[in-house]
Amino acid sequence: MQMMNRKKAMTFSEVLITLTIIGVVAALTIPPLQKYTQKNEYVTKLKKVYVTLEENLDFMVDDKGPISKWKLIDMTIDDFSEYLMVAYKCEGSNKDDCFADSYGTLDGGTGSAPTSTPVLLLDGTSLALENCNENTCDIAVDVNGLEKPNVYGVDYYTLQLDRAKEKIVPKECNTDDCMVQDIIEAGWEINYW
Repeated sequence: MQMMNRKKAMTFSEVLITLTIIGVVAALTIPPLQKYTQKNEYVTKLKKVYVTLEENLDFMVDDKGPISKWKLIDMTIDDFSEYLMVAYKCEGSNKDDCFADSYGTLDGGTGSAPTSTPVLLLDGTSLALENCNENTCDIAVDVNGLEKPNVYGVDYYTLQLDRAKEKIVPKECNTDDCMVQDIIEAGWEINYW
């Protein structure tokens, strides 16, 4: 008796079930992976600008003397610009090319952009000096310029030039733009969103 050699194949319904399972797994896996990738991208950019500002501060100290002798209240972005890789200063027709008009907050609210004249760095980072006084000067940082999401604590942060510490430090406050210390303490990771 001769046996027929039959090849086994998947039925159409089995193919559909397999594709459905693959689709469900992809739908569950891809969004968290995208969020993880986005967090890492923003943290990498934040770390880069933080290190760049600290390095350039060393050049400023070499040229201008110790920070304790600087008049922080008179500082502008121009004082930093000569030591950074600036694409252009956002003034005149470029006024709105550095920061978004407004920023979201982590709780869904809205906040404002810096009001002083900012610069756009060659890597796409926007910087502005704000609220300079005798002891500190805030440095507003948008790690991806005008690109979304434009949210405090996500792609917008505030650092601070501190006269007493003679270095750039994370700004200490309880608002979303002051999350840099939390990121550093978490080993340069974003754990709050």
